[in-house]
Amino acid sequence: MPIDETTARRLLDDERRRLEEALALTRHDLAEERLGRADELAAYDQHPAEQGTEVSDAERDLGLQSDFEARLQENDGARRRVEQGSYGICDACGEAIPAERLEALPSTRFCTAHAARAGAPS
Repeated sequence: MPIDETTARRLLDDERRRLEEALALTRHDLAEERLGRADELAAYDQHPAEQGTEVSDAERDLGLQSDFEARLQENDGARRRVEQGSYGICDACGEAIPAERLEALPSTRFCTAHAARAGAPS
């Protein structure tokens, strides 16, 4: 049974709120790391392993930031599909995406069968 427009909007609003909160935390962590590095008098007094950890943490946070931004764009696309009346329809086969899948992944464009082929989350 397909999800009604009101439920779709609620699911997408909830997802957007979670993503924006996660993105804000990630940006905060990146800013904190930059401030921490700026406070250091010199990098040469740090152990190389500590420097490697800092670089690794920053790369992880940048990757998370990119992922959250991409997922927010997917959320925007799902909102457009709600407006167009095509939300909940698989892009690959044109069949209805099960409500359980939409509840778990509100922005998805694919049914479970086609998600793997499209490289989307299953």
